This record gives sequence, structure tokens and C-alpha cells, in this order.
Amino acid sequence: MATDFDYELNPPKKVKQKSYATCWAAAFESILDAAAVSNKKTEDELVSDYGVAQAGGGIRPIDLGNVAKNFGFLFNIFVDKKDTVVFTDKFLIERLKQSGAVMAAAKISTSGPFPWYHAQVIWGVKYLGTSDIGSSNALLSTMNPADGKYALYPISYFTTNTPLFTCWKNVSAPSP
Repeated sequence: MATDFDYELNPPKKVKQKSYATCWAAAFESILDAAAVSNKKTEDELVSDYGVAQAGGGIRPIDLGNVAKNFGFLFNIFVDKKDTVVFTDKFLIERLKQSGAVMAAAKISTSGPFPWYHAQVIWGVKYLGTSDIGSSNALLSTMNPADGKYALYPISYFTTNTPLFTCWKNVSAPSP
């Protein structure tokens, strides 16, 4: 399965979300640990500080940007599929090499009236073969807080489920 073009960091800390709506906090706990941020927080602390009690500890994607900034991370919100054309395997490998793990929260389908997102930590890019390089078939190594395990997702999962929130450590700024 591996090619010479695969790129992976050391796997981040596995964190299983404690509530249906706290994947964002579990993912942040994992990425803050991986980025060696001095003011790390646990899922519980993040939910207490930023979560919305009426939403089971969930958070609006726009508010994820404030959390990211508070920990010295850069973020981007890809509003729709046309915006995600830059969210490629090359884009991710550059971020992984320069800044470390990347958090991505993609919109997922629900039957309810409110949009729902699921956050994961991306820590690698793999290819089944060289024909997958630069394609929607590139596989992303993730830490999925839903079950607290490592998984592989096709990049197309993230590029088709928009809006998509992403963040990574700002290596040009001092760590908070």
C-alpha cells in the first residue's frame, strides 16, 4: 500500500470524544498535544471554556476559529466545494511538513434541522499507487475522535462535505 510519496508524522494522541457533540474538543486536545503547545487543554477543559451547553458541548464552526487563534493556530474555512480545490494532497503535505498535524471539521449529513460537523486530526497522506497522487483517491491518515482510533479517509470525504474548517499550528508565531 505504501509508495515513496507517502508522508506521515508520528501519530497524534488518541482521544475518544466523551459526548456526541465534542469531537472538536477531543480533536483539539490531540492536536495541541501533537503541536507541543505549552498551554494544552483537555477535552473537558475545552468544552468548559468554549462549548455550548445547550448543544451538548458542541461549538459553531465559526467559533472554532477563535479557539484556533487562542492557541496560536492558523485556520481556514472552505465555504463550498469550489473553495476546496486547494485542499489537495500537496496542500496537506506542505502543512504537515511545515506545521505538523492539521485539524479538519467537515459538514456531515444529518436528518435534523441543524448542520452537523465532525472534526478529525490529519497526520499523514498515503497512496494506494502512484496514480492516486494529486487525485481524490489520496488517503488521509486521521485520528478520529468518534472512536478514538486511527483511520484512513479519502481526501474526497473532506472536499465534498462543506463547509470545511481546517487549522494548523502557526509556526511563525510564538507558542502561547
